[in-house]
Amino acid sequence: MSSLLDSIAIVLASPAQRHAAWSLNSAHWRGPLTSQAFIDREAQLSQSALASGDGGLYFVAVPKDSVEGKGGHADANVEPVVYASCKALRKRVLVRRPGCAVEETTAYGIGSVYTRPDMRGRGLARYMLQAVQRELDIRGAVLSVLYSDIGRKFYADLGWVAMPARTAVMPISKSLAGEPEGVTWLSDEDLQRVTAQDTKQLHDSLATDASSPTARIAFLPDFAQLDWSLQRSQITAQALPTSVSQTTAVLRRRGAQTSSGTSWVWWDHRLHDGQLKILRLAVDGADATARETLLRAAHHEAAAWGLSEVVVWDPRGAEFSEVIDRDLGVPCLRWQNGEEKNIEWVCNEYYAWL
Repeated sequence: MSSLLDSIAIVLASPAQRHAAWSLNSAHWRGPLTSQAFIDREAQLSQSALASGDGGLYFVAVPKDSVEGKGGHADANVEPVVYASCKALRKRVLVRRPGCAVEETTAYGIGSVYTRPDMRGRGLARYMLQAVQRELDIRGAVLSVLYSDIGRKFYADLGWVAMPARTAVMPISKSLAGEPEGVTWLSDEDLQRVTAQDTKQLHDSLATDASSPTARIAFLPDFAQLDWSLQRSQITAQALPTSVSQTTAVLRRRGAQTSSGTSWVWWDHRLHDGQLKILRLAVDGADATARETLLRAAHHEAAAWGLSEVVVWDPRGAEFSEVIDRDLGVPCLRWQNGEEKNIEWVCNEYYAWL
């Protein structure tokens, strides 16, 4: 095994290597999309506010002899060979350590971890992720997160500790799916305004909460993060085969806000899964009426698209009578250099996923 890993380099992908990685892992990650539609979506998202420039890092495991003496890049005239890959997107995060003020700092979300089938079971994914850890630590990221679909142990052994994965799945109810009152629909044009308000409120809330014996973190639901999520939702909806979407899907209602303007919800139309997945549910204080109103809006939108359920991550409130601990998309968190162990993840919602 060591001889294999000795022959492999983990590098930041060139454009050609990035395209090769997308083509390779499309078989696993594309879902109902064609391989080309998946590649096109990933290319478009790589230019989003969240991932463009050095905000998005794309790592590939390649033959060492393909990059040696070439400045870490493969020969542009040769089709790249990629054994494994992943991406890391830079995110803004709030951190409040015990006895300290709230600090805004940098974190990374890691996603699309993939190893070529014929290279699996040989320690390559572990080797790549250890290299990613070192790179993110060098870049000063206070923490990194990923979402596991393969259980909790593999990533825990690498230092990413599984966090609570509480989920509420709400079947669409006719009693809740009627036209909601007391809400304003949110569109893409509202994103800048509402996310600015949301990030301020979240910062203020974390700053004024009573001191905790644990470190508390919260990813900021800012414009770049929500814009990436909503772009992904729209691109996917429009690229779906007509057998899935029935028509070209233009998503106009991206969320809802209470008439008071102090509570809101953003959602992701998962048309191919039959789900409306809540990205962010921000409720002013413990306002149960506002929460119920926004959930009614979500049910109405889901019913309008013929979806069967509304899914909420990290649900709070009496409205969620049945909460499960999911096995897919389990959030896992690693502190810089593996230092901090006792951590509470505030607003552990779907908007932080990638």
